Amino acid sequence: MFNSTRRIKKCDKNYCDKIKKETYKIRKNMYKDAKKKGINIPKMTKEDIDKGDKLNHEQCMAISCNPGCKGTIFENGKSITKERLRIPYQEERRKNLSKQRRKLFGKRLTVLQNNFYEKYSKKEIEKYKKNGAISGCLYHY
Repeated sequence: MFNSTRRIKKCDKNYCDKIKKETYKIRKNMYKDAKKKGINIPKMTKEDIDKGDKLNHEQCMAISCNPGCKGTIFENGKSITKERLRIPYQEERRKNLSKQRRKLFGKRLTVLQNNFYEKYSKKEIEKYKKNGAISGCLYHY
């Protein structure tokens, strides 16, 4: 347990903090480019930025620093329940996620290989691991 907690904290620091810094740079450049082109984008308040950063951090942690993909549609088991989801969803959203899960899983109980969705290529997994991620709880359409 202790080793797992340490790995999660290390992932948070090494991976999710990088993502936060990159997001900040992108946002800053977006404002600069818009200003050069004469497009007026209303400045975001500090409160809006903090909310966005918090949401991005939670998503990063759920996707990239989540051994076993706990609380996501990738978690091992037969079905998805309200209790298993980290974010409170409406019933309609839960049904849609259940459909997606059935598509992904079929009759199997897991779609993970070493904490990454099985459809990730070895190259993708190595890239994520190199950058500090310990899980890949996301699929590409």
